[in-house]
Amino acid sequence: MATFSQYRRWVYWSSSDLKCCRCKEKLSKILCSLRDKYGIEKTEYEDKDDRVIVRGNFPTDKLRSVIWCKAGRKLIRDITVVDLAPLLDHWQ
Repeated sequence: MATFSQYRRWVYWSSSDLKCCRCKEKLSKILCSLRDKYGIEKTEYEDKDDRVIVRGNFPTDKLRSVIWCKAGRKLIRDITVVDLAPLLDHWQ
């Protein structure tokens, strides 16, 4: 079992087009179905930058692979994992 320190808390990814209502709806359905299983706390959609921010306590590698499989390459351009540890050290 993984410890808390192995989990990261933020995942960013670039979508192909969040202004498209079908694309945004598909992403919403995928993330809602994964919310309880992976511990997703908050999801933010930035339509201007075509970016989705997912926050929570989850194993990022597993979540990343599940999102790639369910959404596909046409819907998602890139997935980036942000580790909070360096950010928290910087703020203290």
